[in-house]
Amino acid sequence: MKGRNLGWVLAMAALCGGCVEERLVWSPDGSTGALCNRGRLALVRPDASFLREWPWTNVVRAAWSGDGRALVVVRAWPVATWTDLVVRLSTDERRLIESLGNGLPQLLNSVLETVDGDASRLGESFGRPLGVELDAHLLAAAMLFVRDQNTNGWAQITAKLHNPNPIELGSSLNVTVFEVGQAALDPVGGWQPWFRSVRPITDVRANPRRPVVAVAQGRWLWAVTAERERGPDATLVCDRLFGTPDWSPDGRHLVYVAAATRGAAENTIQAGHLQATEVHWEGSDVVCGETTAWLLGLFAFPPRIRVLPSGEVLVPTLTATLPSPMAGSERPQPQWYLVGMSPGSNAALRALAAAGLPMDLREFSVSPGGRRVAVCEAGSDAVAVYDLQSQRVDLVWPKTGAQQRTLPAWRTDDELFFAVATKLPEEPIRWMRWTPEGGVEVWSRRWPSQWLEGLLELPAR
Repeated sequence: MKGRNLGWVLAMAALCGGCVEERLVWSPDGSTGALCNRGRLALVRPDASFLREWPWTNVVRAAWSGDGRALVVVRAWPVATWTDLVVRLSTDERRLIESLGNGLPQLLNSVLETVDGDASRLGESFGRPLGVELDAHLLAAAMLFVRDQNTNGWAQITAKLHNPNPIELGSSLNVTVFEVGQAALDPVGGWQPWFRSVRPITDVRANPRRPVVAVAQGRWLWAVTAERERGPDATLVCDRLFGTPDWSPDGRHLVYVAAATRGAAENTIQAGHLQATEVHWEGSDVVCGETTAWLLGLFAFPPRIRVLPSGEVLVPTLTATLPSPMAGSERPQPQWYLVGMSPGSNAALRALAAAGLPMDLREFSVSPGGRRVAVCEAGSDAVAVYDLQSQRVDLVWPKTGAQQRTLPAWRTDDELFFAVATKLPEEPIRWMRWTPEGGVEVWSRRWPSQWLEGLLELPAR
């Protein structure tokens, strides 16, 4: 049990890193909410009563299918042996990991010479001689393969890493398989996996009209479907994804930002193309068609892209001019833009008034009808509502010293749910409900603590 908990912590750390997560998502008709927290999944009603609860303990996030009849769920499976791992891998990823593992001892020997034997300096370039863009997750999986399948190779690796205790090194390997699939609403507990990988899954977006799911996996974007005679399939849409994607209202295009360059340093302003890729069927296969780049923007963080029911795209990008301002002038600031996209024409930009909005615009959710936007930031627990028509900002919850870890959730254009910190020792965190007419009221009275813990990072008492 101790190892399982450690694996779960590592899985969540890889996904979140202290960011704000979607933990409550409402069905398209607003009748049912899917609630995820601490690996658990439950359905709740608008009156805050619980409808049903899944017996699983490894749920990362959930999204509703376009028709509201099923849940698309991401689950995380910590594994400790190659035997446990290999049965959960896709054929392509298994071959990739085995290829990397077979060449790892010799490759490690060669690459360590370029960094003076310092293993901590090994980066993504480590796997290029094998044609692999290596990350920590692939490396851990390959190490697990060598440890369990290649005794001589494992001895070479531990010797080169100067580890005096190979057993300790082997037991410290933590590999997690991330799985996307469909959770049955009735009976509870039914599970149909569609997509698996040792690389973390950062977002899932269900197509509003078709049985296809957009799966964001770091810089990879996939279109995944189970509607095939040969079983589930994943089609690569983009290998330079920056941020999170969304579907067009008609379900025919995936809209996202593609990084202009590969390998840009983290925590730096990056250039990217806001673009749309056509996704259609040929027989039972999902196929990517034409990709249209709408504009080139500058981004201070991986942007959350949301397409409104009108077809306009809400995108947070920097206001900047070229050439850049002289030293000593104001630095470019994030601002929301509405981008109108029409095939065969240039994108139409409309800047939204930014007065009263936080500096960090990465964490927001759009109401179902596209009328309002709820904004929060990871550095505080304040929540604001922005009216896209009037461009008015209402602060619905002030800063109290906590740090938000949960994205506000809209049920309708006029009903918002968000987590807050309280001063009650017996209930330090609550879900609140906001409406324009009634203001803020407590929604989650007397909920079990397992559904509230971790929704915010509480200040030291």
